[in-house]
Amino acid sequence: MKAPSVHETVILTLILAGSGVIGGLALTVGTPDPSCPRGEGIARTFTIIADLDGYNGSKLRGGMEPSMTASRCDTITIRLVNRDFQAHGLAVTFYAVNGIEVIKDDTQRITFQAVKAGVFRVYCNTQCSVHNFMQSASLTIT
Repeated sequence: MKAPSVHETVILTLILAGSGVIGGLALTVGTPDPSCPRGEGIARTFTIIADLDGYNGSKLRGGMEPSMTASRCDTITIRLVNRDFQAHGLAVTFYAVNGIEVIKDDTQRITFQAVKAGVFRVYCNTQCSVHNFMQSASLTIT
């Protein structure tokens, strides 16, 4: 069997080194937060009123409300109460991307366990006349 040339050795070394770096990145970047132990965290409920003033009056504040805060492992329930004649929706990045849609005078809930820390966008996922003012609410998980 012929010994590998210097060129082949360099290429093989680069390939192995590159795959080690990529594999290391996958382990550190791609690993999700561990799941929460049973019984850890508390139940938190937030209520959002949707009407012609947006989410809890967000239209009057440039669309930047409401802001909600909880801790990792808490069980989060967000109640969406529709006090408008048109349908409104609610979705949360990472946690409830499909969201819900609530018709006139109805209330629906999204419930999930906060397994990942960060700031997550809460937004209307249903086109309505005040849609632009319901795109920047937030949920901060510490």
